[in-house]
This record gives sequence, C-alpha cells and structure tokens, in this order.
Amino acid sequence: MLTTVTLNAAVDVTYTVENFALDQVNRAAEKKEIPGGKGINVARVANTLGCPVQATGFVAGQTGRFIKEKLAEEGISNNFFEIQGESRRCLAIIDPVGNTQTELLESGPEVSQASFAAFQEHLVSITAKSPIVAFSGSLPGGLPADAYAKLIQSLPEKKVILDTSGAALKEGIGARPFMVKPNEDELEAFFGRPVRDLPEVLAAGEYLLSLGVEVVVISLGARGAVALSGEERYLATPPTLEPVSTVGCGDSLVAGMAVSFLTGKDLADALRLGSACGAANALVPGAGEAKIADINCILPQVKIEKL
Repeated sequence: MLTTVTLNAAVDVTYTVENFALDQVNRAAEKKEIPGGKGINVARVANTLGCPVQATGFVAGQTGRFIKEKLAEEGISNNFFEIQGESRRCLAIIDPVGNTQTELLESGPEVSQASFAAFQEHLVSITAKSPIVAFSGSLPGGLPADAYAKLIQSLPEKKVILDTSGAALKEGIGARPFMVKPNEDELEAFFGRPVRDLPEVLAAGEYLLSLGVEVVVISLGARGAVALSGEERYLATPPTLEPVSTVGCGDSLVAGMAVSFLTGKDLADALRLGSACGAANALVPGAGEAKIADINCILPQVKIEKL
C-alpha cells in the first residue's frame, strides 16, 4: 500500500466564468468542489492506476469532514488526523474565453506542537503496511521548516518521497528521503541561481544525490523530466499535447513513480509511467484527475533517453 501525506489539505473549488473581469458582477457557468492538496492528488492518480492507497494528513472542521467523505466516495481510503479550526478552501476562477486562471488560497488552520507530535505517532502506526510514503505540499502554519525532516526520521524503514519547496525541502533533504522531486523553479530557489539547461539540471541533481538522496527526479514541464540514481541518468520526453491545465502534473508524476517502485519496476520504467501520468493530467481541467485511458495511450509514446 502507498500512503500519501497532505499536511495542508484543502477543498479545491473551481468556478468556470466566461469573460471574467475584476470589479464587476461575474456569473459562474459551472462550479466544482473536490478534496485537494498535492498529496491528495498523488493518492487520486495512484487509485486510478489501481494501486492500494491511503491518504492522511491534518483536517479540521466541516471542510475537513467534506474532504474525508468525498475521498471515501472516490474509493480512496483515508486516515486523517483531526485538529481544531477549519481546513482551507482554495478557489480557482477559470475563464475559458480569456484563457486565464485566477486563484485565491486560504492559509488553513495552524498546527500545534502537541498535534504534530500526536500525528507523528499516528503516521508511524498507520504506515505499518506501507513500504512507500509520499509527503507532498507546503507546511501548514505553526510547523517549523524541519517538520518533514522529523516525520521522515520517524519512518527509517520506509522509502519516503518528498515533494515540497523552500526551507521545508532543504531541511527535509537533510533527513535523507528515498526520493525528491523538485521542479526547475524549486531548484532555482534551492540553489539561489538559474537552473535551466540540461547540464545545469544534471549538475543540480548530482548535488542532491551527494546529500544522501537515492533518487532525484526533476520535472521540466512540457520538456519532460530527468531522473538520477546511482550511475543511472535518464531524460523522459512525453509526446506533444495541447494542455488543458498543468496544475497537478508534478503530483501525477510522483504517483506514477511511486506505484512503479511499489511493484518492483526499475528507474527507467518508473520514469516512463510517471511521465505518462503527468502528461495525461494535463489533458483534463482537474488536478490529479488523469484518466487511465489517456495514461495507457501516452505511455508507449514517452521517449526515454539514457544520458
């Protein structure tokens, strides 16, 4: 079983508004509400791939109950830890005429040190049958930058995947997770300098490997992704597609790789499936909603090049 961790879970509310404009009345043609957050996106795609998965993290209040109920309706097992307050709602206004997306993100509840300590015990308990645990997304208020590092250290026998940014990424890498998946912007923030062309990307990945990370996957948007581990170096290039939305593509990449590793696939095959999942996610408006038919269609079209 795969366990995904979303410490700052949310409800994603998407409004479709043609010709959206500020400072005037706008009427929504459509409204959609689903559980959101990067780890939840990973869980959703893993579930689409037929992998047993459970989602966990912090939830609070009525919004938290909605998250749990809707995931259960999707067939995704969840074992969230409840805290005081109210889980956040993230609003997105999509204008299909102007081809724009405007977002308003709430901050969510603060997590006390007592709640974090209790969650740490909770996580250890519920992951007894999970060889792989994926941590994704930002840290909620109240938690220090080393929160992911502490959680990773509490799971010494697990293959931990870490997908975050900023100080949380730097501190988390110090705990030597099995895999990290930064994108180009996150790498630039990490190193404090541009990381754009392939030699720069590979050099950055080599450095992360030197810190004790076993697998480094760097997502490059439409250009694909690079994976490094040991002496292996691969570039995955997906087919050219017309994207509907790129939100959640990195999470879908993580899901495909996690499922591959759970089933004993090697790095090249894991990168191929992850890339297919990420590309398939770009074909739909929702994050983590890649369709299995699209994944299966794209999979043989993903080019894997050994570097």
